[in-house]
Amino acid sequence: MVNAVYLIGNLADEPETGKGKATAVTKFVVISNGRTESQKAVVPVTTFGKVAAYATGFRKGHRVFVIGRLETSNWKTEDGQPRSRTSVIAELVIPIESQKR
Repeated sequence: MVNAVYLIGNLADEPETGKGKATAVTKFVVISNGRTESQKAVVPVTTFGKVAAYATGFRKGHRVFVIGRLETSNWKTEDGQPRSRTSVIAELVIPIESQKR
């Protein structure tokens, strides 16, 4: 089974950086535009280690190319409702163009 994701889009907000159990963690959201508004994808991305440290240099609006894998988390709310979230665990994040401000 192959679990690979290739994603091109713009950062929706500034990356959020924190510390995991033993390594740096940076999270951000990529908006990938489709041909129509209904084809737009909003994808949460998580990075670890050196990739996370590199991703802290990105800013809202940066266009990036992300290579990674899908991961789905499942949990229950306080009232017992099942929830799930699918995100990309990035192995490589490459800026496509510099942000002009």
